[in-house]
Formats: sequence, C-alpha cells, structure tokens
Amino acid sequence: MTGRLTRLIAALLLLGNFGCGFDFGNHFRNTMQSGIFRKQPQPVLSVDISAKELVDHLNQQRRGLNNWRSNHTTLTVSGPGIPIRQKLSGLFICSAPRSFRLSAGNLMASVDFGANTDLCWAWAKPGAPAVLSWSHDDAYLLNELPGQFPWLEAEWLAVVAGITPLDSAEFSLADPSEDPSSALLHKMPTPPPLFLRQAQQAADSGRKALVRRRQTSAGTVTDVLKVSLLSGNPEEAFAFDHEGRLMIQARFLSHHRIDDMTLPQEVVVDAVQAGFQLNLKFNKVQTNVTEDQQIWHPPSGDDLQIVDLVDVVRSWQSEPNEFQERERVQPAPEFDQEPPLFDEETTVATHRRFRWPWEWWR
Repeated sequence: MTGRLTRLIAALLLLGNFGCGFDFGNHFRNTMQSGIFRKQPQPVLSVDISAKELVDHLNQQRRGLNNWRSNHTTLTVSGPGIPIRQKLSGLFICSAPRSFRLSAGNLMASVDFGANTDLCWAWAKPGAPAVLSWSHDDAYLLNELPGQFPWLEAEWLAVVAGITPLDSAEFSLADPSEDPSSALLHKMPTPPPLFLRQAQQAADSGRKALVRRRQTSAGTVTDVLKVSLLSGNPEEAFAFDHEGRLMIQARFLSHHRIDDMTLPQEVVVDAVQAGFQLNLKFNKVQTNVTEDQQIWHPPSGDDLQIVDLVDVVRSWQSEPNEFQERERVQPAPEFDQEPPLFDEETTVATHRRFRWPWEWWR
C-alpha cells in the first residue's frame, strides 16, 4: 500500500511539471513552507508562572546592565497644536536607577527631556527661552499645568527602558478584575465594538500583568506591566493616578538582543491626558558605556532661564481667572514670534507666565 501511494505522488508531481498547467511540485513545496505542517512555537513562559518567577525572568533579560544609549534615536511626535507629525533625530540614554535624557531635533524644532538623581527637566525650541524643571517628588504637578504637557516620570520611564531591576516584593500578579488596564475599553465614552473587546480578551489570555502600587506626593500611583507568555517580553506598560485615571501608556512594538540582553527597540508612548503620542525607535544601541557626567545636566546658556514647576503651578492656581481672561483676549502669535516668558507689565518672579514651547504651532 505504501509503495502504491509513493508511485501515485510521484506520478502527480511529474504530471504537474510536464503535462498540465498546475504545478503540483511548487504547490506541495509552498504548502510545506507556509507553516501548515510547521510546529507551532512553544511559549517561553508557563501560564502558571508566579509573580516572583516573572520578575526574575525580566531581570535575567537585563542582568549586568548599568546603562544603555542610542545615538541614532528617531522620535516622531503628534499631538495638540502640531498639524503635521514631527520626525526628529537625536540621542537617548538611560542609566540606573532612574536617569535618562532624550535630546532630538530637526530643521524646525528641538526637544530635550531628562532627569538625573535630583531633578527632571523639559525644554523645547522654538518657544519660550526657558527650561522647565521639577524634583522627582513633584512630577505629579505636571497634571496641574494649564494646557497640554506630557506626563513624564523618571521612575516609570526606568521600567519602560528596562534600566532598573524590578523588586519582586513590590509586584504582584493581577487578576483581570484587579487590573485597571483591562477596564480601559469599558471606560470609553461610547461602548467599544464587540471585536475590540474580544481582541483584548484574546490578547490578555496570552499575557501576565504585573502590578505595583507605590506612594508619591500625590497619592498612590499604580503601575501595570503586561508580559507576553509567548515571547517572554513586555508588551505594554501603564501608569494610573490615585483616582484610577490613566496618565500614560507605552506599547512595545519590538525588542532586540544586544550583548545578550533584551532591550526595547521601538516603543510608542501615549501621554493620554495631554493627548501627545511619542514614537521612539532606538538604533545602534550600546550598553554599559562610559558616561559623560555633563550629559546629566539640563540645557544651559545665557539666553535660557530655569523655571520651577512649583512656581508655575502656584502662579496658575492663585490667578486662574486673570490668566484665562488674558489668554482669551490676547491674539495668537505669528509663527515667527516667540511668546515672552514674563508678562509685559512686570518681570517679578511671582507673576511669571511660562508658555509651553509647542504653542508655537497653534
């Protein structure tokens, strides 16, 4: 019987190659290469993995990592007041425990976000000649700023960049009913389509969610890190404020292996409350490089002023009506104008009015 079947297959292959319009040989080879008969990949992680085992797995992926940098980082920005997505190129570097710097630009604009052990900063050009700075404990005040400002917290970014080892004592596995990220679709203003809910359920069935609750000056912040059981890599990271509102979200589009370490290669960061989206792609990554300590200092120069976030928020909260009234009656600046850092009638520090650099696009 086996010999007869073998002769039949051989005859069909010869017939396909020499006697008819359908090529059985190529069809058979393409079918075998299409994956129908190929063995499905086995998950890297077990569905029964514990929180400690999952944390140990993630730490093992980056064991021995002190810092990493990409001198060829691509940043694509979209958000309020930016009519055309801006693509910038520059540098990204991060160092344990929570220092980072992103400096990028193009012919039209430049941005500089960073943090060292003591403070964080943000600067952009064109815009007001000022560097906005704040301490790590005051990061929550970014949500209190007038207008849109992306919430960037160094401790959360350290988890996304993979630069800080995770503490298994701080993380636990989340039950779907306790995972705030699983309820995001249900909190949408309009009910999401059924296929979206089914797609989320299917995705969550192949992932584990690590949850950490930490105390900040503004209350409890909940961090959620979702890890794929199939690849063993992080897929999403979230941060929720003390009222359960989503502040920021990161989606890992790809990872790469550098020096036997698994690091993010492309990440999309959604600053939800501000409406900004940052797409970061890290090329030519180097690990454990010799650090130039000057890189951990904010931009400086004779034409730059340091503006403290606490002063800005305090000024905004003490004179909200006057500020809003002047914003209403003041005409929008032309593209070739840079709005002043201070009011025209005074330069007293208590009355400073910091204008966000991206208002140049409005």
